Amino acid sequence: AWVRDILSTHWCACSHLEYAIVRALCPAQREALGDTISTMLCFQSFDHLRHAQDVVIYLVELERHSDAVDDAAGKRAWMEDPVYQPMRRLAERILNTGDWAELMIGLNLAVAPLLQQVALSFLVRANAGANGDDVAAQIITTTERDRRRNLAATEAFVRMVLDPTVPAVAENRAVIEEWLA
Repeated sequence: AWVRDILSTHWCACSHLEYAIVRALCPAQREALGDTISTMLCFQSFDHLRHAQDVVIYLVELERHSDAVDDAAGKRAWMEDPVYQPMRRLAERILNTGDWAELMIGLNLAVAPLLQQVALSFLVRANAGANGDDVAAQIITTTERDRRRNLAATEAFVRMVLDPTVPAVAENRAVIEEWLA
């Protein structure tokens, strides 16, 4: 049940959101205003690509040892399961976010903590040990580390644009609050 239901279905379905984030971050890093920010967005896109690939690679390896792997279950869940339709709509919104700062702030201050952290950390990592799956737990631990780094970079950016000495601080705060809402 762990491999079939949680890994092949739910974890793999979540990897489709990771790929949507990669596709959104690639053009965003080109539009960012400076090398520091564009480099951060570029590395974040690599993180999400690795997260999506880790799921697929792990399932391919598990398939050698378990008949429970269903390589089509994740995509089927992503495309058809009503549980994943809100996440698919979110992925579409992420893909259509044209502002690099809105994308960075929305992903790292809202999407990652509320959705990816809950889905991956609580569903997969928290239950992996009880199912004898140290590898899945380790993979999620690396994604958590990446998300903490991206969160720290985004928090630093927000502190910079909301510094009281910035002339447009009130406008910046209103824009960020609108994005997060």
